[in-house]
Amino acid sequence: MRKTLLFAALSVATLATAPAAYAQSYEEQLAQLTERFKAADKDGDGKLTQKEAEDGGMTRLARFFSRVDTDGDGYVSFDQLKARLDAQNK
Repeated sequence: MRKTLLFAALSVATLATAPAAYAQSYEEQLAQLTERFKAADKDGDGKLTQKEAEDGGMTRLARFFSRVDTDGDGYVSFDQLKARLDAQNK
């Protein structure tokens, strides 16, 4: 019984100290994504090229650019990026 309680207490403590990235709410993720997108969009046209994504430090987006560019126009709009976030948070 004591071992079970100790294990439960350690499990709760581990979850409580989990990295903040796992604990981010959807709203926090969306706010961070919005900020990073705007910073990477150097010409302010509301869409990113793969080079803008790379230069803006959005390395995961640059790596998976063709998957997010769902219409194949060579750009990723914020709506396309948000759709990806929405799909991950289902």
